[in-house]
Amino acid sequence: MLIKSFNIVLLALVSMLFFVVIQKPYEINSVDYKIDFKSLEADDIVGYEIDKKLLKKSYAKHYFRQGEQDNLLEFTLSDLTKSISSDKVVKDNENIVFENNVNYKDDKITLKTKILNYSIKDKILSSNTLSDVFYNFHSLKAKSFIYNTINGDLTLKEVNLCIEK
Repeated sequence: MLIKSFNIVLLALVSMLFFVVIQKPYEINSVDYKIDFKSLEADDIVGYEIDKKLLKKSYAKHYFRQGEQDNLLEFTLSDLTKSISSDKVVKDNENIVFENNVNYKDDKITLKTKILNYSIKDKILSSNTLSDVFYNFHSLKAKSFIYNTINGDLTLKEVNLCIEK
């Protein structure tokens, strides 16, 4: 009787292990889920980048996504060395376009313009609209400019210079 009970328990154990091996209930298969929103909207977005202290703070009054474009209204971004603000921002792939009341400021330059283009890859700011540039304590007006944010190179075209004492 004991041998019969042992055989039944052993058979049950082997059959249970067989089903466990076949079904793999403890293995989690990773499935790549992708959510593709046709449109997305949010209001009053505040973002922070924090290490041991606050590194960056950004704010947008309204955000919406259309296709591959990210759109932000009443946008500001501030970090330890620079800040930028604009009424409207459109990000499309590797380019960001700031529109209306654009203000950019870092430790070397202050830019005020209507339209500002930023290349994420090259880290270059550019504009083809009339802009106010404050550089080396001089007030300049330029029809267009290109500013390399990495090395601080500034190229201006059609410049009006006003030197104040």
